[in-house]
Amino acid sequence: MFESLQHSDTLESSDRTVSNRLCDQCLQFRNEVSSPGFAISYETHSLRASASERKCDLCSLLWQVVIQNGRVDSQAVKFERTGPFLRLESTGPRILSIVRDPEQMLPPTSEFQTGFVRLPEAGQSTHMEVIKYWLNDCDRQHTCKPLGLAADGDKVRLPTRLIDVGQSGDNTVRLWATTPKDSGEWIALSHRWGSQHLSTTTKTLQSHLNGIDLNSLPSTFKDAVTVTRALGRRYLWIDSLCVIQGPDGDFKTEAKRMEDVYSGAYCVIAASCAINHFSGFLKQRKGRNYVGLSPEGKGQTPFYVCQTIDNFKDHVLDGDLNRRGWVYQEHALARRTLFFTEHQTYFECRDGVRCETSTKLSK
Repeated sequence: MFESLQHSDTLESSDRTVSNRLCDQCLQFRNEVSSPGFAISYETHSLRASASERKCDLCSLLWQVVIQNGRVDSQAVKFERTGPFLRLESTGPRILSIVRDPEQMLPPTSEFQTGFVRLPEAGQSTHMEVIKYWLNDCDRQHTCKPLGLAADGDKVRLPTRLIDVGQSGDNTVRLWATTPKDSGEWIALSHRWGSQHLSTTTKTLQSHLNGIDLNSLPSTFKDAVTVTRALGRRYLWIDSLCVIQGPDGDFKTEAKRMEDVYSGAYCVIAASCAINHFSGFLKQRKGRNYVGLSPEGKGQTPFYVCQTIDNFKDHVLDGDLNRRGWVYQEHALARRTLFFTEHQTYFECRDGVRCETSTKLSK
């Protein structure tokens, strides 16, 4: 993936600092962490004192994870490396990742993870190229992509209505009423509505068919248009726009087709971090704490000890979006889903879950 980003000139470069403030024990950590079976113990009171006095950057990071994992009352804490991850004791959870910068283009190793130290800016070229790579790789390697054919060999009927997003740079999108002869791929949005929302009614149907000013869309919808265009797809399904709302609408009819809409979509966009139509989901993610370390010796390249932020259960499965009954069904039906959370983007298909950090989680 990173080679692809390099070749397409879309790999963002960013200024990552290397720490010069390390205590003697953390110097030992730096020099020995790549050794087989690495483990190191810290006295908890010493770690707390070093962190509070800001004498050592790595002590400060280690103390943060001790607090987060409820170990402040322990006499000592032991950090053990398993592959590119550090755990609190051998059976504890992954708490830190040891990361090589992809710009260094070094051969992969079992001791370090090649990945982003700081995640790319949401919605910008690097971020979009990562999710394009995930989907294209899934298209090549897996059988997750909808084939577009029903059991009897006929083409699967498109949803009754879709949003034609046009091309990048277009200032309008339009609602498209499909016919049984039409074919194509679409992306479906899974989101929370909120108390106020933009919708298609019998009164607004014709104006939406004529075209909708992109800037009049709420941020969550605009972000979905941005992702759909970036993925090279033309059509987007949004429930409040593609189903006629209100007592004289066609929800009862369209509700029967929800299974086809989500299972037949090229992919589903889950706006996990958007609290409503207006908040959007392509926004700045929570920062990831890290410490850069430069090994001793000429020609040695830095590596980074990073806060582990891979938590699909908390960020997605137990997140606010997934608590909606309709969304639970949408998740179950989708063949593959992009989850945009406040921490990072996840991609789920039948093969497992990919994290923007470059970690892959098995299902």
